[in-house]
Amino acid sequence: MRRGKHTHACSESERAKGAVLAGLALLLFTRKKCGAKDPATGSTAQGEPKPTKPQRTKLRKLLHWFTTPVRREDKARWKREYEEKAIKEAEEENGTAPPPEPSCKKVGLGCLTVSCGETAKKDSPEKEEAKKDEGESRLTDITVKVLGAIATGVGVTGAVVVVGAAIFWARFDAIGVPPVQAVTAIPRTELLVQGAQEMVIFVLIGLGAALLIVLADPKGTVTYGTLFVLGGLILGAAAFAIFMTTLSWGWVLGLIGLALLLALATIGIGFTTGQRPVPLLVSVFIASFVFSASSAFLIVRNQRFAQAIAIHFGPNEKGEDITGVYVTVTEKTIFYAQSDLFGPPAGLYEVPRGEATTYAIGPLEAIEEDKASPVQKSAKELLIRLKHDAGIKRPRSSPPPAAQGRGSRRS
Repeated sequence: MRRGKHTHACSESERAKGAVLAGLALLLFTRKKCGAKDPATGSTAQGEPKPTKPQRTKLRKLLHWFTTPVRREDKARWKREYEEKAIKEAEEENGTAPPPEPSCKKVGLGCLTVSCGETAKKDSPEKEEAKKDEGESRLTDITVKVLGAIATGVGVTGAVVVVGAAIFWARFDAIGVPPVQAVTAIPRTELLVQGAQEMVIFVLIGLGAALLIVLADPKGTVTYGTLFVLGGLILGAAAFAIFMTTLSWGWVLGLIGLALLLALATIGIGFTTGQRPVPLLVSVFIASFVFSASSAFLIVRNQRFAQAIAIHFGPNEKGEDITGVYVTVTEKTIFYAQSDLFGPPAGLYEVPRGEATTYAIGPLEAIEEDKASPVQKSAKELLIRLKHDAGIKRPRSSPPPAAQGRGSRRS
């Protein structure tokens, strides 16, 4: 084919120039399409880069798992709040404020909402969830009021006194002493001290568990950390019932079952009250209190223990010295009991306290039926000691004055 007049062959320089122009055009097109990257900020001209998730350490992963709620609805709410908090913190760090909401007036029509001339539409899922939360909050208020009424009506001190009275009742009933009359004669302060002595360890454990739940569940929803703490309490209760008591296997399994039921009740209260930590913590404390009271009552009921008492009358008082089982001592009266081991008649007795009347109380010891009880031996030794001390205090040169009858007994 012959070339025309107006056609000519391209030189090498022209070809190179055309290739350079085509490359520049392609580069400009690509830059406009993808956006230029700012070397200072690392962002492109078209938009910000997609943020990457921060890398967590093993400890932070464990803490994140501990604070994760158990139920799906609580987990979704917790995740939404967590993301909103992260966005707010990111905005504060970058110094940008969130866009203002449009100032459109909304008109509510029952379950429908009309906004700025738009067509009517149903309420958003957030509002439906808010209505559901409002219904749950009423049940939560009822539960909180019930727990508050129980705590106000009984009180911690009153509950400890009740536990002390139950322990004394079980102890006297196990050795054949009238329990109701004996517990009625005991002062309130002695009942309080006895109950506190039996429950102090469990109360401290309950407070420690409540502190761990606060760290794992600061909002009051039941989290995996809450389940972990409650599971540890159940295992501790089982170990206590198996290795630290002499109860039969039936009672041991009963205590383990009671601990499991109390843990389930605590979880139920946490689900019912929602995001309120106080009812959950109160329920944990009450569960520890109930388990400690139940275990102490069973231990005392299945073990026959008593304290020896020896009463010595002074030289001015008429009456034989007394040995028996200690019940209580008031300002004017000494209460003691006699069981079958000390000889009939068994029952509850009281002796008025005189100016020269002395008494001694022994330690808590077991009553054995087949052989001589340590309580009897301790009572005799205490009486010998009282007589010895009275002989040392009384001058040997002066004879004892005439004795007058003053002591009395009542079964």
